Amino acid sequence: MDLLALAAEDKRVHVFRLNGQRVFGVAKKEPFSRVSHVCWKPNGQSLAVAFGSSVCVASAHTGKIMYEKDYTLSSKAPICCLAWASNFTDIAALRRRMANLPGNVAMDDFLASIDETTSPQYAPDLPIELAFLDVAGFLPKLSTLPVAGSQ
Repeated sequence: MDLLALAAEDKRVHVFRLNGQRVFGVAKKEPFSRVSHVCWKPNGQSLAVAFGSSVCVASAHTGKIMYEKDYTLSSKAPICCLAWASNFTDIAALRRRMANLPGNVAMDDFLASIDETTSPQYAPDLPIELAFLDVAGFLPKLSTLPVAGSQ
């Protein structure tokens, strides 16, 4: 299924089939959020959209927002680049996988050829739940310590 994502002046991303049929749209609730970048996941299953200092990831199958994060607290500057990356935590296992391939294969060519749905043995080994884990939400809220020496 070929899809085309268009960032429009109405501060939305519209996704269309090549025959012109609109599939879904992605937008932020805040009226000042302008679309700054759009990036398809290499397997085509997700679409990442940057709005100023926040990012939304939408499913290409349903159009629903799967992930949303505002990075305003981390950085006051708007997002200037958006890209997808594979997370391989076990480098030794990845090297063993690549050693079984015929000839010399560049890492970029290897990663571009991976279809996670039909080649699960080459899929990234970091679970998506771990990749999207917001650690700050799980940390305990500690009270402030009293100032020492105030007696």
